Amino acid sequence: MKNRILLLFAFCAMTGMMVAQETPVQQLNVWKMDGSKISFLLSDEPVTTFENGNLVITTNQSVYSYPLAQMKKYTHEGQSEGMDNSPLAPGDILVRQNDEQLLIEGLPDNYPVTVYNMDGKQIYSQRSIGGQPLLVSLIGQPQGSYIITAGSTSFKFVKQ
Repeated sequence: MKNRILLLFAFCAMTGMMVAQETPVQQLNVWKMDGSKISFLLSDEPVTTFENGNLVITTNQSVYSYPLAQMKKYTHEGQSEGMDNSPLAPGDILVRQNDEQLLIEGLPDNYPVTVYNMDGKQIYSQRSIGGQPLLVSLIGQPQGSYIITAGSTSFKFVKQ
């Protein structure tokens, strides 16, 4: 009888652990300067762009626009650790960042790439060569927010 109770207890504990290990909801979080957070499900395919001083997030359901001056940062939740090294779809541009450099991949040949600080000062400008990734050095640049334009696409990143 004791063995059955222990077996039942072990089964219930394992079942509870399986339920507790559900996959976290994957979402894009936009943090405002006042500390509030706005979340978008990644299943809604949010796309961030920057237009006329606004952060614009387009999902498969709607378009949202926020004054960039009120935004602090954006993060992703519920994703696995590390970089996704899966191949890019044609037309996708991927920006990878560490403390001292950016790696921009998926650029068509002769594609213009420019990096600006938040004062609007251009700190980097280059055209892609042969579709090869561009490596942008951030050495000597202060911490803060920056905007990358790649053709007509814009990305914001924060150097910490």
